[in-house]
Amino acid sequence: MIRITEDALDYLRKKNYVVLLKLVNTSLC
Repeated sequence: MIRITEDALDYLRKKNYVVLLKLVNTSLC
């Protein structure tokens, strides 16, 4: 089993947030 630490979850959240921001920015242009 793979245990996901809080740091890993936080990292994924930030990474996904950045990707979402990029998608929003490109759609607005």
